[in-house]
Amino acid sequence: MDSARAWFESEVELLREHGVELPVEQIREITHDDLVGRGQWFAARFYKEKFDLSASVEEIRSQRINLVKKYYGDMKLIDGAEGFLKAVAGSTLKVTLATSAPLELTDIFIRQHGFEECFDGVVSDDQVEESKPSPDIFLKAAETVGVRPEESLVVEDSKNGLLAARKAGSLCLLIPNEKFSTDTTGLLEKADFVVESMSAIDLEKLKEYLPRAEA
Repeated sequence: MDSARAWFESEVELLREHGVELPVEQIREITHDDLVGRGQWFAARFYKEKFDLSASVEEIRSQRINLVKKYYGDMKLIDGAEGFLKAVAGSTLKVTLATSAPLELTDIFIRQHGFEECFDGVVSDDQVEESKPSPDIFLKAAETVGVRPEESLVVEDSKNGLLAARKAGSLCLLIPNEKFSTDTTGLLEKADFVVESMSAIDLEKLKEYLPRAEA
């Protein structure tokens, strides 16, 4: 889904509530590529250290999650996402959602779009030791559905996510998202497949490789 606005605006709100009055552009320069794809424990520690916040890591994390919840109800799916998800969900493949968002936010997203039956497994950053670009979340996702990581395809839109997929030994289909990754140096070369958007994925061709897929 198109979650960039939710994360970025809640980030500014969080820092403003803790007395950080830096311009938004400067905040983006400090946080942008470092936090994309990372979990909220990592982010809370980052905010505390980078902006010298007095609140505890636990308080910062809880506050951030509550702030981003305000935007989750309005977030839209990115172009082509629903068709792609239904195609793979209707196939014989195991489909796992591996997300850096906390489980409580993930549940909101799944219910909002009626995707309860689309995933064989759901893995959150809350369930692993290290956030992306560590491979932990993709290794856990593969383990959850009994699939070897090297036999998996990860669909990603961020630099940290791509690096995590490569470290896990998985193939990676990258949909570059400039909202998330400003530094794309060498990024495309690291991906096995690159498309401009999920709507650019040829679902008819995809179904040749996904038995019983329904777009």
